[in-house]
Amino acid sequence: MRRIGRFSSDAAAEHYFAAYDRATGRTRWLDDVLAALELPRVHLVGASSGGCYAVYQAIHRPGRLASVAAVDPTTVTARFRPAVLWWSAVGVLVRRDRVWARILAQLTGVPADRPDMRLVLAGIRDHRPRLPPQLRPAQSALRRIEGPMLLVFLEKSTAHNARRAARRSRRLLRTAEVELWLGRKHTLSLEVADRVLEFTTACREVRLPRREGEPLRALRLRP
Repeated sequence: MRRIGRFSSDAAAEHYFAAYDRATGRTRWLDDVLAALELPRVHLVGASSGGCYAVYQAIHRPGRLASVAAVDPTTVTARFRPAVLWWSAVGVLVRRDRVWARILAQLTGVPADRPDMRLVLAGIRDHRPRLPPQLRPAQSALRRIEGPMLLVFLEKSTAHNARRAARRSRRLLRTAEVELWLGRKHTLSLEVADRVLEFTTACREVRLPRREGEPLRALRLRP
């Protein structure tokens, strides 16, 4: 990180990352990184918690965003299920791979020995994030988002009530394409990746926000 922008020492980096006590600090940091990389417009994609942070970016620092795609974003329009919070607390206290492997299997339905799951487990084991908790954005903030956005919710997600999250997203996000993929758990797939690529490619076309009083489009269901 020292090579990007203002980081000339560990102390400076620690001082800067103190801004992480709020979501706005995260979004400012990402905006600075994009500026240092000389990326004036990007298609920002996030899944799960990453989807939540992508929505934060659209709220607080939308200037560099050509589009946002969020796959089963958590805590945007629905809370975590109580079971997720309980298992997370157990995992933090125990901090054993087999415990987190069980948690991830419950969340995703994917075996823990798969390469991508082993990578997630390594991150949980070796990384100690010092970030603020995910909080649901205010409804007024969601209504102000104007850029192109895709939200894909996975019906069988154990992270949250995906149907409720999709309905609320369709009501609050004026410019978003909201889809509910039936029978899918809280994990990525090639089909979802293809849908995100299709969306970002289509964003080269001009998209206009929905006008006040215009009827809401029906929620799109995907098998």
